[in-house]
Amino acid sequence: MRAAFIILNILFLLVGMTASAQEAEHVRISVEKFEQLLQAAQAKPTPTPVPEALPPIDFSLSTATYQVTVQEKFARIKCVVEMTILSKEWVKIPLVTSDTALAQVQLDRKSTTLHREGNRYWLHLKAPGQHQLEINYSAPVERLIGGYRLQFSTPTTVSGMMKVSLPGQWWATHVMPSEGITVTQQGGSTNIESVLVSSDRVQVLWGEQKQDQYSFTSGLYTVKVEEKGVFVGVSYRLEVDSDQPIKVPIVFNKYGLLSLTVDGKEPAIVPVGEMFGVVLQGHRTHTIKAEFAANIDRTDGQPSLQLRIPQSPITRFTFIVPGKRTVSVTPIVPVKAQTNDKLTTITVNFPKTELVKFLWSDSRPVPEQMVRMNGEGYYAVQAEEGVLRINASFIFDIISGKTREIGLNLPDNVVVYQVVGDGITDWRTFTKDKDKKRFLTVYFDQLRHGQYKLLVTYDMLVAKADRQREKDITIPLIQPQPVHRYQGTVLLLSGELLEFVPQTVEGFIPVGAEVIPAEIKTKLKHKVAYGYKYVGTPAPLIVQLEPPQKEQAKFDATVNTLQTIEEGILKARSSIDVTVKSGILKEIIFIFNPETTILDLVSPSLLKFTDTQKEGSKWVTVQFTQAMEGSFRIDIAFETLLDPKLTSIQLQPIKTLKAEVERGYIGVESVSTVEVVTEKFEDIQEIDTKELPLWLTERTNRPILLAYKYSHLPYGLVIKITRHETVPTMEARITTAVSQTSYQKDGNALTEITYTIVNHTKQFLRIEMPKQASLWQAAIGGSAVKTARDKDNRLILPLPRSKEPISCFIKYSQKHKEMGFLGKLKIHIPKTDLYTSHLRWSLQLPPDYSYFLTRSNMDYETTGQNIFSLQKTLSTVDDEVLYFKTNYRLETVRFLLISLTIFLTLILAWLYTRRSKHPSMTEKIVAASILLVFILLIFFLRLPLLIVAVTIVTLAVVSYLFSSAKETHKN
Repeated sequence: MRAAFIILNILFLLVGMTASAQEAEHVRISVEKFEQLLQAAQAKPTPTPVPEALPPIDFSLSTATYQVTVQEKFARIKCVVEMTILSKEWVKIPLVTSDTALAQVQLDRKSTTLHREGNRYWLHLKAPGQHQLEINYSAPVERLIGGYRLQFSTPTTVSGMMKVSLPGQWWATHVMPSEGITVTQQGGSTNIESVLVSSDRVQVLWGEQKQDQYSFTSGLYTVKVEEKGVFVGVSYRLEVDSDQPIKVPIVFNKYGLLSLTVDGKEPAIVPVGEMFGVVLQGHRTHTIKAEFAANIDRTDGQPSLQLRIPQSPITRFTFIVPGKRTVSVTPIVPVKAQTNDKLTTITVNFPKTELVKFLWSDSRPVPEQMVRMNGEGYYAVQAEEGVLRINASFIFDIISGKTREIGLNLPDNVVVYQVVGDGITDWRTFTKDKDKKRFLTVYFDQLRHGQYKLLVTYDMLVAKADRQREKDITIPLIQPQPVHRYQGTVLLLSGELLEFVPQTVEGFIPVGAEVIPAEIKTKLKHKVAYGYKYVGTPAPLIVQLEPPQKEQAKFDATVNTLQTIEEGILKARSSIDVTVKSGILKEIIFIFNPETTILDLVSPSLLKFTDTQKEGSKWVTVQFTQAMEGSFRIDIAFETLLDPKLTSIQLQPIKTLKAEVERGYIGVESVSTVEVVTEKFEDIQEIDTKELPLWLTERTNRPILLAYKYSHLPYGLVIKITRHETVPTMEARITTAVSQTSYQKDGNALTEITYTIVNHTKQFLRIEMPKQASLWQAAIGGSAVKTARDKDNRLILPLPRSKEPISCFIKYSQKHKEMGFLGKLKIHIPKTDLYTSHLRWSLQLPPDYSYFLTRSNMDYETTGQNIFSLQKTLSTVDDEVLYFKTNYRLETVRFLLISLTIFLTLILAWLYTRRSKHPSMTEKIVAASILLVFILLIFFLRLPLLIVAVTIVTLAVVSYLFSSAKETHKN
């Protein structure tokens, strides 16, 4: 249409030109111009390019696996997250909360760093594609009544799988949030497997003993508030169902126990975790009465009482307090109250719970606007180039009233750049007009009371002249206001570029690092050089700065190496435990055999590692992102190519440069048909493999053949190797084969066979099917599979490799000749190309026939009139085809033959009576023939002895009657 439109426009243009040029009479256009116009009309429009769509999200956290190992008071957690980065720019990924105690973080098996922002750790990444993030951290285990609880933060993934290992035997286990758990007990430990749903926190609960061993059915409490404290009396009804003695927790051990009776008798009181309890046994209901005292809590201003109690369906409290008071309870339930000027009595029924709280009005109420708090502060001071950086961690205890803000005094020369805490909506710095003092005010989203933690990070610039020796610097300390009682601890950290030299410390008490709380100590990146403590308002703390004195690091190295001898290659994995005794390490150098190839190296705080040839050896230099102190481990994987003709191997040691003490263990294993023995050793000790460290034995599933121990370098070790010719082993075998065949009168036979196969390396199972067999179904492991035929027309089924036995099922039909009155049949089952340990075959034939002259190359027995059970053991692939043969006859034919036999017997009797004296030759031949037929029929028909006996008696009687009749006729 477009081409036609353009051509018409051209024609109209030509006509217009002719009309407007009457004097020229006609207009000419060149052929070349016309062809250009025509091609332009026929050309297809160029499509407008569509820009590539950007992905709707920057990253995806698909799955996470958790390995949790619970110890006595804490749990170690290993989290592996599979993630996909879709953006080509920097991506910010949220992970765990900032209160998580991190131990190690690796991205794609290399150490990486997380950044703390707000109340969460974040990973910043610019690397599109698939990645694996491994986070190792720990979490505390909380003690509950009758059990424990573990809570820890998790990255928010689509799905997750968690495995938890608990020491001891536990029964009441629960994981939230999850879609179900599996609990197994083995070797004195309890293992939990759970499928997690998407969440940023996981909670695991477990109990001390079976829940059905005892249960509280009711608890009736009477609480009396007096000036000295609170006195509680309780009566429990407890049902016990246990053949073994069990410990039943009764009263929390923080309460003062006054009396305890069971069924009116005083029992032996035993500790049960954080509870006082008794030991009970049997199957009955007990009445337990107890009295104990508790303290009144006034931390919230108003007096309150919080009680931890055993859970029971019926929990009733009668609460009595002097005076006319207003009482509230938690959990919130309806309260029945009776008040007068002297007493207030309330009665309340709680649901099943383990924690109740009573709050009542005081005769001297504390105004809500009055706030009273205590506080502690920890100042971590670090000197960097041109700046003092201080991380101030405050722990406030609001003991009276509630507040929405906290104020702190600021020195004039500091700059606050980060304030971190729960529920912070804003923070601001300002200066008062009167005294020109600076203040920092932190605002909360709700009223705060109890304990609150706050982190303030601020800097103070240090001029170049101040960084010189003999120039005093006052440490700036921010002070919270108002605080009733306050104590601070100043921690001067050793820096890499500058160190502190204290000058004026009057009013401060020197302290060590042991006074630092664990949650603060784990966040310090440098060693504490000096620590000072003060109370109230601090005096000036004056220091000077100087470059650090470089101290030569002193360290020891313990090298544990597992050597694996393969065909033409020597592989090794080493774990090097480095212990820094003094100083710091920024890099460490290992010396290897020059022919060694480094495959992988894993280390904490790893910056990079390089390997170079130097002095006839390979030097591997490991550089760290920070100065290393204490103890840490480096794992190295390496290999060395071997000459196939070698008969001995000299194992070269791994030397740690500048290590004061070098010792280690060596384990040798072989994964091929190579025999290894010690040929020569010097300055090294051959030991039993049981003496090797646990790290070596856990790194392999194969037996360790040789073990050595050395305490210094160098040493000499030569191992003799002997190569043996390999013998092919069985790729797969059939442990059992179970076959069932149903044979019909029309000759159709339906067979089902189930093979149980142990497969190591075989790819296919080949089955030689019987002639005229039609396959109906084939399945492997319960799932249908596609089948094929090889060049020998054998059926082929694919076999998966598995350490566990797999099931192979086939079902087929086979057409045989239709069964008549008399005949024989032959059936055989398929032949496989595998060894068969045991074969069972159940054969069911039509019931209207009798079967005789049965034979088979299998052991068989008749389990019914028409059912045969066959079996064979140790069938090999070279055996002949297994078959079953038999003759058959219809039961009606047998009846006719029996009747014929009796009839012929009567004829024989008649002939003998009629011609008893002078029988002719023909009669003799006929009689002999009939007698022979009679004997054959008895054998052929397998006549019962009763029929034979009746026939002989009948013959005798008839013969006697004929003989008597003949004698009578003669007379």
